[in-house]
Order: sequence, then structure tokens, then C-alpha cells
Amino acid sequence: MATAVSFPSMGTLGGDRGQLGVVLASPPLTDGLRTMRRLEIVTQILGYTSFKIANLFPVATHSVNDITKLGADGGVWLGARDELSVLGSTSTALLMAYGVTEPTGSARSHRRGQIDWLSERLQEEGHFFAWHVGTDPRHPSRWHQYLSDRRGRTDGGTFNERLSRSLVELSVSELLGRSRAPVAKDLDR
Repeated sequence: MATAVSFPSMGTLGGDRGQLGVVLASPPLTDGLRTMRRLEIVTQILGYTSFKIANLFPVATHSVNDITKLGADGGVWLGARDELSVLGSTSTALLMAYGVTEPTGSARSHRRGQIDWLSERLQEEGHFFAWHVGTDPRHPSRWHQYLSDRRGRTDGGTFNERLSRSLVELSVSELLGRSRAPVAKDLDR
């Protein structure tokens, strides 16, 4: 089931920019509070008034290992497509945050097929770019690791400041092709 959250916009880019659609891997088995808090932050940084979540995989899981087991049947993945389609047609912009680690076995092929399908569907809806933290679809629960001092990817500051500097819009046509160089679009600030 898709999750929608609305709140007053306090974004650094200003204005009412509508809904940010967020693509995650699967529904959580927990309350998902850390993810929700991170999505509230990025939504406000980008200046959107709400966000809505849809998942690549429709079954609640704890990790990519669960997706490997439960996602071996390609038919299961099809159950997510209606919500993903609605997300593409109702969102002003998108954030890809379904995680960097892929499942193994046949679930990997099904995941890649789902991402290919989603890329085509989003482009049909006029979405040619999508937000990422860095150049990969990192899951919000991992953003703190990516932005940490230890990694040296950002020049200090608060979590929100580091996150703001790490947001990149990439071509939707490049969602799956990690071996291909991503096409970046500059963030207008």
C-alpha cells in the first residue's frame, strides 16, 4: 500500500512544488520511522509539500535477502506495478531510494526487469530525471553512512546540510545501467 505524507513546505528551494514520489524497495516489517523521517527531511529540502511512497517489490521484507527468497517468482513483482504507475502519474518529481544492493538469483533478474519497466513508464509520464542521494538509489536508512565524515564525500555540516549538497538529479533512462555513465542534471539553487 502506498504511503502519503503532507506537511507545510519549508524547503530550501522554496515554493509549493507539489508531491515528491519516492520509490523504495519494499514495504517495511517495522514502523519505518527512520525512513519516514529522512523522507520528510529531503522533501522539505527540495521544497515539496508532500511525499508518497511506492515500492518495487510489493511484499513487506526486512532486507534484500528476504527479497531474494520471496522475489524468485516474477509474478510477485507485477503486484507493485499499479502503485508505481500511480506514483508516476501523480508526482511532480521523483526520488529513487530503493537501495544499492541487489537480490541474487532470479529475483535479481526480476528486479532489473521491474526497474526497466518503471523507467519506461516514468518517461511516458514525462519524468526524465529523478533525484538520488549521490549517483545511486540509496535507501534513506543508509544515507547517514554515505554522508558521514569517515567517507569524506561532504565537507562537514549538519545531516540536512550534507544531504542537501548530495542530492543529484539523474536521467531516468540510466536507472539500471550502472556500467553506463549517469547523465547528471545540475541542481538549480
